[in-house]
Amino acid sequence: FLFGSGEILVPLILIAGAAGIILGVMNSTGLAFQLSLILIYLGETYGVVVMLLLTAFICIILGMGMPTATVYIVLVSVIGPALIKMGLVPIGAHLFLFYFGLISMLTPPVAIASMVAAEMAGADMWKTGFIGVQLAASAYLLPFLWAFNPALLLEGSLIAIIYVVITAITAGFLLAHSVTVLGSGNAAGWAAAIGMYVACLVVGSSTIWIGPESPLTLVVAAIGLVLVYVVVKRVKVAELAPTE
Repeated sequence: FLFGSGEILVPLILIAGAAGIILGVMNSTGLAFQLSLILIYLGETYGVVVMLLLTAFICIILGMGMPTATVYIVLVSVIGPALIKMGLVPIGAHLFLFYFGLISMLTPPVAIASMVAAEMAGADMWKTGFIGVQLAASAYLLPFLWAFNPALLLEGSLIAIIYVVITAITAGFLLAHSVTVLGSGNAAGWAAAIGMYVACLVVGSSTIWIGPESPLTLVVAAIGLVLVYVVVKRVKVAELAPTE
């Protein structure tokens, strides 16, 4: 029992030690305090969206050089309080940092997960990396949704949770079909893919700009489903059409 417990604790001790070293360097140089002040200033001056975009970029950059657990501990200590001060619920702020620290595994130029997949498949690393980003596009967007609408994390009324789940699923269908249509490679495919991607953003964020408990979000979701049906039907017709 003692040997097994010690074996489990070794990785945790290494992670805590690495995080402690990084935090010590950031605190001794004043970088941690300055970074928090900069993010709060950006949030108050240019809006929370700009602040979250910069935070996501910092998470991805740090995640490329450190394990996810270490990145999470560092960012929660340095940036977490700034996000909460700008109005994010604690669980939303923590999961935002955790997800973007983890998603560096799919983000070029490091993209460790894509590199392993490309090696196993004998494919080009860069093509696999960019395709991986396309397939994981929802992972880049969802943290922003629950940052502004914590009902997606079950933090809210039952109506708000139902509405955000419905709109998020509909946006997921739009996003998935935008990637599929994009694979056609022609101009019409690119236009349809961009249109569906914009529709994905509109439908997915409808609970933010309309209201988390507004029935109009269901109308937006229904329009999104109709758009999915129309585009999929057109794609099938184009595939069945005879080629010269």
